[in-house]
Amino acid sequence: MLSFSFSSKELKAKDPLAPVRARLEELDIKTIIPYVVGKTTYVVQSKRNTAKGLQALINAKHIVQDSYIDALVYAATPGDLENVESLSPLEEDFDAAWPDPSEHLPPPGREPVQRPAAAFAPNPDRINVFEGYTFVFCDVAQFENLQPPITNGHGKALLYRIENGRTTAEEIVQFMRNAAGHRGFGSQRDGPGGVVLVRFRAKGQFEEWSIELGNQVALMTDQRVIEQSEFLDAILSNDASVLCRPLPREPTPSQESAPRGPSAPEPAPSTAEPPSQPAIQPATQPDVEASQPAERPAKRPRVRSFVSKVKTFDDGFDMESIPAYTLEDEGAQPAPQVRRVHRFLRA
Repeated sequence: MLSFSFSSKELKAKDPLAPVRARLEELDIKTIIPYVVGKTTYVVQSKRNTAKGLQALINAKHIVQDSYIDALVYAATPGDLENVESLSPLEEDFDAAWPDPSEHLPPPGREPVQRPAAAFAPNPDRINVFEGYTFVFCDVAQFENLQPPITNGHGKALLYRIENGRTTAEEIVQFMRNAAGHRGFGSQRDGPGGVVLVRFRAKGQFEEWSIELGNQVALMTDQRVIEQSEFLDAILSNDASVLCRPLPREPTPSQESAPRGPSAPEPAPSTAEPPSQPAIQPATQPDVEASQPAERPAKRPRVRSFVSKVKTFDDGFDMESIPAYTLEDEGAQPAPQVRRVHRFLRA
């Protein structure tokens, strides 16, 4: 069964599946829009980082682009169309003729971390990638998009409804603290896992306010506020800990040499050049912590929050907006050159 991840524009069509249904369902290949756990075997999409794609990766299924449909039809088409006894490549050697999904992976996009095609191969170990993690959303669309892959990965997704211009960082932090329970959260959490706030952006005049609100939460919890685009790499690496990290510290100047006693000998002069100061961690790499320790433990180290410019998920698909689709053109005749094959989609 093929699940299709359409853009918002494509979903406005009367029947987005009509073109592919006409080509595939005669071959006993079912086409649907929602992702159905236990039924979907391939997700067809034009980008790598979509909500349905995350579900496929967690459930050890394939992600392919539209070219895979052409490959399936070609493999099911007899070599000699004029000979009714001519066999298709799949009928001659099913295993050899079945198209390789890895050759039809969507091209790289604006993913935070670029990974090779081999990283997108199905991996059953990802099924527990979010176990022990709770992700708090303040945007309804983000929550509805990402709740399915998070729950598929044995994690939790919670929605905190905000009031633009009125909700305070203290209120969000208290909600996160309640969600964490006795395990704690932020820099005080006990053990692996944790409660993580996903960055949200209000529209119009409240956009800057919402960004600053997220920054305040980060400072109060000493923990990064993540972007929704970061889920992909956590799933591919099968490591959600990258989503629950303290804020990066700014390096502090080296402590000056302590004064020597009167009997301390003067050090010999050195001609070596002084060591260079450590580079400040750039804001575009929020996951990397600076290596310099704080020299004055009594003073709280300065931290800075990170705000990505990536504002939207790749498809923005709303799982609740799936329209009901019905088969049309029931009287249409199937193309005579395509032969029905009954065991195409394998888990």
